[in-house]
Amino acid sequence: MITPEINKGKLAEQKTKSFLKKTFFEDFIFDNPKVREGRYEREICDLLILFDDALVVVQCRTKSFPKSGNINTYIRKTTLDCIRQLKFSKSILFSNHRIFLSNNRRGSFEFDKNNIKRVFYLVVLEQDIMPIVSAREAKDINPKIFDYGFTPQIFDLNDFMYVVNEFDTPTDFFEYLEQREKITKDMKFNMTDESELVAYYRIHERHFKPIPDQEKADMVTLIGFWEEYKKGKYANQVAERVGADRISYYIDDIIEKTHTSKDQLYIKVATILGRLRRLERRMLAKAAIGKAIKAAKTNKPAYRMFIFPHRPEIAFLFLYTPEEKNKRRERLFTLTACTRKIARVKEALGIASEPINHKMVSFDFCIYSEPKDYKVDDFENKTIELCKKLFRSEKMFGQEKEYPTSPKEFK
Repeated sequence: MITPEINKGKLAEQKTKSFLKKTFFEDFIFDNPKVREGRYEREICDLLILFDDALVVVQCRTKSFPKSGNINTYIRKTTLDCIRQLKFSKSILFSNHRIFLSNNRRGSFEFDKNNIKRVFYLVVLEQDIMPIVSAREAKDINPKIFDYGFTPQIFDLNDFMYVVNEFDTPTDFFEYLEQREKITKDMKFNMTDESELVAYYRIHERHFKPIPDQEKADMVTLIGFWEEYKKGKYANQVAERVGADRISYYIDDIIEKTHTSKDQLYIKVATILGRLRRLERRMLAKAAIGKAIKAAKTNKPAYRMFIFPHRPEIAFLFLYTPEEKNKRRERLFTLTACTRKIARVKEALGIASEPINHKMVSFDFCIYSEPKDYKVDDFENKTIELCKKLFRSEKMFGQEKEYPTSPKEFK
């Protein structure tokens, strides 16, 4: 058992990882990756998240503020320790060193830096007293803090938990970090409360829009937005959104179980589903669960093709059937292939499961992409024509507002 007295840093890592697992699941999180330097191995960072084309490098610290001593000196030392490690992480991850990542689900594989397009560097501090570090405060700690070639984003543990809970899909989380990074480098902003920042971002349609007369101001402090967002005029809409999102966690459950399929392509399936925002997962879950209920009532196969208008490159196919597994997989492969061709998309993801009333629920997955040698003749015309007839009434296009009863999003 790890206690604060034994290993404070490890405790902070465990807490941070437990928060991140809700967003990224265990498949995309790697603890204490190491690189070999000569005869020895050196730790790259505390936590590394590798999802799609994005990399999140996390360094954690747990230290209680001393009863005596200068708080600025204390914050400076704790923060700089983490940033120095992140500087090393950056130099190693994008060097010519061969780095292997591993976790319990994916085993070991070589890290490919060429696939990375976005990188976020995070410091998570578990402190008794630790304000959010703004650009102004960061410069006080280290005047060269933004000269390292990356922007460290610094959180205390409680605020980090709140951010991850509020933006609990990879896409939502990355978009917030991208916008937050701009604020952390703006000397005008005095950030002392992450909840105010989150509320301002939510209210202004996921952007940090300039406030009136911002250019004339010497300093900008956000106050009162959290109160309005959670308890004021936006509270009812927020509650409605949270309630409407409950069904979306069905997609999270599928992502969590992708590794149980023992399919070599499981990580690709988890990535495709993981890219979906919370609102998109809500729409997809509604379409899927409706068919799962129908299959349970009729004890016959039921299926649904689903396409997002803003994601025309991919179609989703859900199949619910009481058939035995081999028969189910055969039907899934045929329907997924037909879905890709009929919907005229580059890729189709098929997901099959038992009807919703079964005690044991398992999933099968199938991905049909557009290989160069793909031809319509690969499937009998009779099969494709039958699928066309069936899909006319079973195809759905996703369209829904994040805040259900609001005529517009927040303005």
